[in-house]
Formats: sequence, structure tokens, C-alpha cells
Amino acid sequence: MTAQRWRTLFRGPDRVPGSPEAPDKAGIKAWNKAWNKAWIETLNNAYVDQQELQGALDDTPGLGPRPLVVKRVASRLSRTETEAAWLLGTSLAGSARRLATGGLSRHLFDALIVGGIAILAILPVLAWRQAVGNDAEAKANAAAALARPRLEATHDLAAYVPLTAGDVVARATKTPLEADALVANAVGHYPPSTIEKGKTVEPPRLSKRRTALVRFSVLRVALKVKPAFDVSAFPISVNLVLSARGAPPAGAVLDGELFALEPDGITATLAIPEARVPEAARFLGDSDAYLALPVP
Repeated sequence: MTAQRWRTLFRGPDRVPGSPEAPDKAGIKAWNKAWNKAWIETLNNAYVDQQELQGALDDTPGLGPRPLVVKRVASRLSRTETEAAWLLGTSLAGSARRLATGGLSRHLFDALIVGGIAILAILPVLAWRQAVGNDAEAKANAAAALARPRLEATHDLAAYVPLTAGDVVARATKTPLEADALVANAVGHYPPSTIEKGKTVEPPRLSKRRTALVRFSVLRVALKVKPAFDVSAFPISVNLVLSARGAPPAGAVLDGELFALEPDGITATLAIPEARVPEAARFLGDSDAYLALPVP
């Protein structure tokens, strides 16, 4: 039975003369509150079952179901029969509309639960496939890297020690000439950090320039101020200027190379000739240190 039929039957021609078409706003609120709190109990007391109500509607289509339902509901809720008919008509019309629509809204919560369970079941599979894919990609990248010409460390390489021809060996080169060129390009450069034996010695892990020093010592110095020149490529030929803080004024200027500069900009790793180390030792403990860039 359609929503319109429900509403027509409950708004039959036998309305009480002078009664309003529907209750006022206050009455509507009271009806809704009463209906929401105890609509099941009310209907159970109003009629026996749905078949009885359907029969009343079919048997008396012109008068509506007042002889069977409306009087009981009106008495139950202490309202007029017109108001009871309006309430029942509105409620049943809404029920008819809900029955006429699809069942998705009634089963949305169940669908969400089923969907959540399905997602939880699928996630481990997706994670496993992702892990397998990542592992395969990593293996493929490793195989490709081993197939490219490269240098390997023949022993543990210490930081800031320039490489010699015996420190590295060429791998995966096509000709001896290519292997010799690869080794020659690395000689004279130093790694800023230790490289373990058998590891690949890549250009980014070496200094950008070769050192010109042969016999030198590496020391770390805290500078008074940050250098005023470009320090993006090491090593850099510099002058280490030491100015003693005590009296009488004293100091020293040592030639060397700047091997590295910490992010703070004042902690410098320097290489100075071995012959100048004793001179540097006299001032380092009680001097301010500066770096100067020699201009050719």
C-alpha cells in the first residue's frame, strides 16, 4: 500500500467538524515524544496484529480504520480521534516510504562491518606483496650496481688518508685500461669517514679535490669565527692563524689544508705539515684560531 493511500485513509471524510487539519506545533511535539517513547506498546494495545489492521483498511476504505485503531490510540494518549488519526497516518506513511526505498540504509552498519573485516583480511596480503616487491627491487638494484664498473676497498680505509693505487681495486671493468683509469681517478682523494674492506668506494664518498700534502698530521681546531670564504669543496688550501691570548703578543701562521668543517661552522679538521706540528703545539692551548685563505 502506498504512502498516499495510508495518508488518504487516515484523513477520511469523517473528521470531527471544526477540528484542525493537524495538531498545532506543541501538539506535534507531544505526539512525537509519546510516539518515540512507546510506539510499540501503543500499537500493540491498539490492534491485534498487522493483518487485523490491513483487514480494517480493506473492509472500510472510505471511513478509514477508526472503528478499530483510532479510538484506542486516542484514548491511550488522551487526544481527539482526529489527532490520533493524523499521528497514525503520518507514522505509517513514513513507514511506507521507508519500505518503498532500498534496503541499503537498513543494512549500512552491517555493510560497514563486513567491509572492515574484508579490509583487515586484505591488508596483510597487500603488505606481503609490497614486501616481496621491495625485496625484488632491492635485489635488482644490487645486481645492477654489481654489474657497473666500480672500486672496492682492499682494506679498511681510514678517514682523511689520501688513497693510493693499492687501497682500491676495480671491478666489472671491460678492459685493463678502463680499470687503471678508474683507480687513477681515485688516487689522492680521501674519504671523510672510514670505509670498510670490500665496500664500494663511490665518488660521493671521497673528497672533491686531491690533497697536495705528502707528509702531514690531521688535527681538529675550534675556530674563533666562521671562515669568510666558500667551504663547499674540500680540501682547501688555508693558513691557520694562531693568536696567543697572553702577553707579550705572540702567534704563528701555519700553511695547511682544510679537510672538513662541521655544521656549526667553527669546528675545523685541518691537515698541516708534520714539520710544523711542534710549532702549532706551542700555541693551540692558549690561542684564538682563525682561517685565512691565501690569494695567489
